[in-house]
Amino acid sequence: MTKSKFNKKKLIPFLAILTLVFLGVFNLNSVYAIHMEGDGATFYPDDEHPIQYGVFIPTPNMYATMSIGGSNQGQFTIMDWRNSFPPIAQEMVSYPGENISLVYPWYFEGYLKDSTSFNDYLDPWDIEWLNVTAFNPHNVTLSPFTLNTVFNYHVMIEGTSPIFPLNHSIPLQIDLVIKNPGPKILKFDWLTTNPPVIWDYRLISPSEEYVLSYPETARYNTLLSTEEIFDYIVFVAKKAGTYRLLVDAEHTHPAYLNLEFLKSSISNLPFEKLKFIGNSDKDPSLIEQTEIEWQSNWLKISGKKGELYRIDIGEDYVGTPPTFGIWMPSEYGYLGAAGILPTSGVFYFPEDGNGYFSFIDADYGDWYRYSLYLKKLNVLDYNIGDNLTTLRVSRDQEKAIGFTIEQDSFVRFNFTSYSQPAGNPWIGFDLFFQNEFLFKDSKSMVGFESNYPIEEKQVGSETFYYYYFPAGTYTSVIQNENISYDGVFQISSKYVDFSNETIPISSLSYPDTDPSQFLTLEFDPDEYYNGIYDAQYAYINITQPGQYILNTTIYASDYLASLPLTANPAAVVVFNSSVFPSGSYHDWTEEALDPLKSFPAFSDDTVGEQSNDILFIAYPQKWHNMEFNFSQLGTRENPALDLNYYTYDGNDFTSEVSETLDTTTEFTSNGKIVLELMDTEYLTWIPGADFDLPTIEEDDYYWLAISLEPGWDYSQLPYIQILKLSNITLQGDLNFALVRESSYQYADYWQPDMEVGPTLLINQYQNATEATRFLETGQPYIIGFEEGVYKLLIIPHGWSGSEPLKVNFAVENFWPYRHQAFYNITDEPNLYLHQINNYTAAGYGQINDTIYSYGLTTTYNSTESELIELANENYFVIECVGSAYQWTQLVIACNNVSSYRAYLMQDLPWVTNDPNYEIREIEFASYPFINNTYEFGVHTDHFYILFEVDGFGSPDEMVTFRIDLNQYNTTMLTTSVPIASYTPPMDTGLILGLAIGIPVAAGIIVVIYVLKKKGRILSKTP
Repeated sequence: MTKSKFNKKKLIPFLAILTLVFLGVFNLNSVYAIHMEGDGATFYPDDEHPIQYGVFIPTPNMYATMSIGGSNQGQFTIMDWRNSFPPIAQEMVSYPGENISLVYPWYFEGYLKDSTSFNDYLDPWDIEWLNVTAFNPHNVTLSPFTLNTVFNYHVMIEGTSPIFPLNHSIPLQIDLVIKNPGPKILKFDWLTTNPPVIWDYRLISPSEEYVLSYPETARYNTLLSTEEIFDYIVFVAKKAGTYRLLVDAEHTHPAYLNLEFLKSSISNLPFEKLKFIGNSDKDPSLIEQTEIEWQSNWLKISGKKGELYRIDIGEDYVGTPPTFGIWMPSEYGYLGAAGILPTSGVFYFPEDGNGYFSFIDADYGDWYRYSLYLKKLNVLDYNIGDNLTTLRVSRDQEKAIGFTIEQDSFVRFNFTSYSQPAGNPWIGFDLFFQNEFLFKDSKSMVGFESNYPIEEKQVGSETFYYYYFPAGTYTSVIQNENISYDGVFQISSKYVDFSNETIPISSLSYPDTDPSQFLTLEFDPDEYYNGIYDAQYAYINITQPGQYILNTTIYASDYLASLPLTANPAAVVVFNSSVFPSGSYHDWTEEALDPLKSFPAFSDDTVGEQSNDILFIAYPQKWHNMEFNFSQLGTRENPALDLNYYTYDGNDFTSEVSETLDTTTEFTSNGKIVLELMDTEYLTWIPGADFDLPTIEEDDYYWLAISLEPGWDYSQLPYIQILKLSNITLQGDLNFALVRESSYQYADYWQPDMEVGPTLLINQYQNATEATRFLETGQPYIIGFEEGVYKLLIIPHGWSGSEPLKVNFAVENFWPYRHQAFYNITDEPNLYLHQINNYTAAGYGQINDTIYSYGLTTTYNSTESELIELANENYFVIECVGSAYQWTQLVIACNNVSSYRAYLMQDLPWVTNDPNYEIREIEFASYPFINNTYEFGVHTDHFYILFEVDGFGSPDEMVTFRIDLNQYNTTMLTTSVPIASYTPPMDTGLILGLAIGIPVAAGIIVVIYVLKKKGRILSKTP
């Protein structure tokens, strides 16, 4: 194995080329290994500034570590962007003598930078910062330090079986030159003694995308033991070219890695024709069983974009089963679903091409044989808006449905699975992730996305699922959970109405606290289902950073007609606990509605046995007050006798609501009972009961249960003559879901955070107003730079009224409540972090000291920036202009502050389908440690520092901050990625040429490889 180190001298590239040519001619190696470095960074410490700072910006899809060069001793620290403790990695170079160049490179032990990502983009917060400190700067002559990103670089050509040495500190980059696309099994044979190698890997395609692969270990089973033979990964190469294999391995002994592509059997899987596969064609004999070898079998299926296939897998005989997998062609590579159950599977084509079904041994040593049957699933056209579509599913025969959404829309579905017949059908592709639709026209790199409900609502026995569908084509599969029976599946759906309006935004500033404009929406009850209203969605246009709260208001004046002052109960029922065996219910509704009649409040069969009886009162809406007149007052022998009130919570009557007034004195005098309006049990009270009477539809009413304190009874039972309900309330939920089209090219939409929608309660005299945090639901409640149009889905749920529901919506922006200042960062720090030992004792950072000159002093009234709606903190913001990728020092001294949280806010590029946490906390500080110094890295040249301040408060409401902001000169360090280039051969010659482009100062290094095969030299021209 040849190993070279490159530096920036011009002579080296030419000599390297010449050396490689001679090595290739005489040694005929199939691979070449090289120790690579990235773009080095040089640090020049001196007596005044022995600490130097740098930033490491990795190349996407790389593993890298770091090496140190120089002649001095020093400390090298890798930190995150906040300079958090402990650091990410640290090396102390303390080699005997003054010159460490003889032991260069000095590696960061155990440090690995993984910049691989599914979408080939770096998360900005993954960038890391360096701190280089010279030892004894006053005692030695300082010379520059150099830091480099390093890795071991190798090339492997398909068909060879090279061996690579492992270095515990440095990951491997192995360029796999693949000449033939299709299924691949790459064997990892670790040549080492115990303990075994702990390893991880990533595989990158020629077009720089993450390749989905599946790792496994081949184990040989005997009657007495199981022996691990080798590791391997399974993937499908979509095209020929150079694949980058990144390997990180940990080991405690010298070790080597032997790589080899294993042979696989590939055959076609015919349509609608039985095919057998396994490691035997008949029942094996005992002697034959000792000759079992590890196998890999692949079955090819050709399909068109959007087609669905079902594959049935039958077991003929199985000892130890293989691992099954489905591999689907997509835009960037192959999607793998490994480890599926050996019964059946649905095969979906995101694009035209060949798909594969794999049988690969993991544990082996037993015979197996399977029968396969493949058929195409015809997709039934479904129309959104159909009230009811009924599909019968016969046992294991799936049905597929498809539909097209012309424009981005919210859609409500109701899925009903009938228990008879007993197939219990469901919709989706995975029993554990039901209600899934595949979106075929997505901008996703894989060519499709899975779309699940964004909201679910339960109404009685019905569940409603709300989806957000970007415009495109959708499909899903309906199948029985129990394939031994038939099933009946029904679907109803409707588009959610679009209000075509934008909810206005009111920017509030002290002393204004209420929004000035509202959007009024009217919701109609569902045509078929009680308890749920038709949903709507509206726009919210966010144009700037802010602290946004959704204000929801219902005015009582809009519902005077539907909220009567007094009302008769709709039903009155008494539960008699003494009737054997489980009690009985007596309906006293007729008597309760006739003022000339009366009825017992509890059972009258045996006085002294009412402690387990219950009086139930029902009405279509909630009520607040109850008035009682008795024809016979109750008499309680024990003054401790007490009545309890229970609301129905969907399960039983165990949620006790308290009363604020009881002039009946537990039914011993005429009077009024008033329930606690804001009690949690009152607010969560829902229609329904845990009993079923033949003449009453319990779910149409709110039921209140009144019972005696257990163990106490009346000596004279109260008889109720008049029962009136008053202060009728109207209550229900508003459930919200928020979506926005993504600014990132590979996602259609994302869902910002949003608090649970409010429960609104109104009566004759009281409006209902609630606030809901959205966009950012955690402190500091700031949406940073995700300006754009959002869509708010609004679902009224649990409302008992039958009239339209009128709701007013506004967005409150509390951002103007902040106190703001500006800072232009231009200077080096007055003091460096290494010079600050005890800044309190030294006067550093003190308010009345002249040692430090602050660049910004500002005072503001904390009450004018205080947000009661947002946890009572006040906000101070500094708008900063500096340099991107610079190490920033923040010095803070403040008056009349008990604690604060400091945040960094900056506009960052998106790398996923939602923002990259553009607001991150720098530090939390509390008294007496509020005066402090922090250092952190910034990624943009325009950023904000946000202080969420908790002041001491009255009598001194004035808060003062003294701030100094400076930046260090920062050295940049990046990585360079060599990749072997490969072109399929045009003719036969003597030399296989692989050009490896290695960025160096002098140009490109070309490495020549020569293969020897079967006694003669074969040549291939790239």
